[in-house]
Amino acid sequence: MSTSVELKPSNSSLSNDVPSDDFVFFSPTSSISDQSKQSFIGRIHPEEGDSKGPEIHREDNIMERVIDLVKENDTLKETLIFFNTVLQQYIKEFTDMQESHKANSENIKKEHQKAKEVVNFFRDDNRTLKGELKNMQSHFFQEVLTGKKEDLERENTSFFQQISALQEHIKAIDSDFFFCEQLLGSLASYNYKSFFSQRNEEPLDSELSGELRFFYKTADQKSKDIETEILRFFFEKVKVEKCHLDDKLTETKEELKKVQESSKRTKEEKEQLRKLLDEQYLKNEKDQNEMASVCKNLQDENQKLKEELTNKNEELTKKMEEKEVKNAEMELKSVRFELAICIN
Repeated sequence: MSTSVELKPSNSSLSNDVPSDDFVFFSPTSSISDQSKQSFIGRIHPEEGDSKGPEIHREDNIMERVIDLVKENDTLKETLIFFNTVLQQYIKEFTDMQESHKANSENIKKEHQKAKEVVNFFRDDNRTLKGELKNMQSHFFQEVLTGKKEDLERENTSFFQQISALQEHIKAIDSDFFFCEQLLGSLASYNYKSFFSQRNEEPLDSELSGELRFFYKTADQKSKDIETEILRFFFEKVKVEKCHLDDKLTETKEELKKVQESSKRTKEEKEQLRKLLDEQYLKNEKDQNEMASVCKNLQDENQKLKEELTNKNEELTKKMEEKEVKNAEMELKSVRFELAICIN
């Protein structure tokens, strides 16, 4: 089997677009003829191209060394292609990782911006609610409730005054009623006494005395009946007025009770409103704390991704440095190979 040797220029490129890094490569063929050997040896040592004998052994050694160097060069080429493929794979992975990290970073920025907007929204809403609460406390509690309280107090005072007036009126009616009873008794006693006193003082004969007694008796009875009717009418009138005043007093007490119940309901509504505002304030504060926690988690996740990217960058840098060391070793071997050819 024969071998031909092809010398490539130092700036030639490898197959598969792999840079040669100034290597000198040899391509083995299927056969190397003796004429090619002699031609190669003649190019290296022109003065010994036609010599025979002891130099043949040296030529065979040179050819074997050249073949070994060609094989070593092929091995280095394959190694370089392998490392170039691995490097391209690492670069592709690094690019994909950068794109993924960029997309994640953009998503995190968007989520962080949304969280900030939500936090700012709730903060503004909380500030607005605080202002509204303050305004409601200053206006509603001080004006509405205070005005209503003053109205209720005025109504209570008016009702109490009406009740006092009605009670005084009832007392006056009771006093008049008692006076009427005493007057009725006094009139009856006075008529009886006056009748018998007149009877004892006037000396009349029997006939005149009988007529006068009948007349006095009739007049006294009529006067008593009239006075009784007057007193009964006055008594019934006072009784009806008293019943009317009692009914009015009962209605006034019921109105006072309704006003007190309304005041109680107003106080309960005030407490419920204050409780509702406190709950809303606590809810807004809780939502604000949750948004702050979400922002913190997003920041931690962003920091974690940055650390992972830094670690990947360091790892890739380390691998590239190792690749550069191996390329330097390959270049050193190539230089040694060229020096060996030049020496031989």
